[in-house]
This record gives sequence, C-alpha cells and structure tokens, in this order.
Amino acid sequence: MMEDSGHYGYCVVKNPDSNRMTKLFFTHFKGIELAQAFPEVLLIDCTYQINIYNMPLLHFTGVLLIGENFSIGFALLLAENTF
Repeated sequence: MMEDSGHYGYCVVKNPDSNRMTKLFFTHFKGIELAQAFPEVLLIDCTYQINIYNMPLLHFTGVLLIGENFSIGFALLLAENTF
C-alpha cells in the first residue's frame, strides 16, 4: 500500500520476524504523472550494493518526446532477484 507524504509516495515492506526493511519504493507523484502521459519508453537500471545498506537500488526512468529523461521512482531491494 502506497503511503502519501504530500508530493511523495512510498511503500515499505518489512520482515515480520526481524522488523528489518526488505523493500522500499519511493516516488514523486509528478514522475508517475509523466510516466502515464509518456509511456512509450521506460528504462530500468539496478545498481549493485554500492550504498551503505548493501541493498541494490532500482531506478525507473522515462523519456519525454523531446528526449529529456525523468525519474519515475526508486526501489531499494534486499537482493537483485526480489521485487
């Protein structure tokens, strides 16, 4: 379930046994609006454990008709093979 924090939204999934965050998705609602208006190109890229949490960062990006990029959202994942 997406939580609303003004202009931003986020969703946190925790392991119920350890209360450790396993997944985090966050976005600016403008990025969602742009993705709905320009759905033709969607780029998804994942870094590999280069942050202090050793969690891969998944970045969702869209492309406008004029060739400019915009961020749709980001997700921190426990492992590369989970979402």
